[in-house]
Amino acid sequence: MEKLQKKSISLAGIVLGLVFSLMFSEAVLAATKPKISTIEHKTSTTAKLPITYKTYKNKKVKVKVKITNKATNKVTTVTKSAELDYQGKDKVEITGLTAATEYSFKVKIRKISSSDSKYTSYSSSKTAETEE
Repeated sequence: MEKLQKKSISLAGIVLGLVFSLMFSEAVLAATKPKISTIEHKTSTTAKLPITYKTYKNKKVKVKVKITNKATNKVTTVTKSAELDYQGKDKVEITGLTAATEYSFKVKIRKISSSDSKYTSYSSSKTAETEE
């Protein structure tokens, strides 16, 4: 009987340890944020956002982009697919913007390969103005 109790306590400890490590890894993942570099490629209606997220190097991802028109404060969210390279980088093209308008952009990312993958926290915002 005593051996059985020790085995069930050991098994409970292992299960508890696995649950804790999974929760911890999700918390660490959520705490790391993707980055948007300087937005240099713009036209009157588009902007290419250079994104980096080193946690998902060489992975296909979904990128949720929060776009804020600075003049009207209208917020739009779009979801794009991207494939991060060996450095965790790619560019995401945003279309349908208005000419000569300042926008603020934020991104968050999740892996495509896992249906239960959670989005990261949003990146810091980057501002860019479309051309006339």
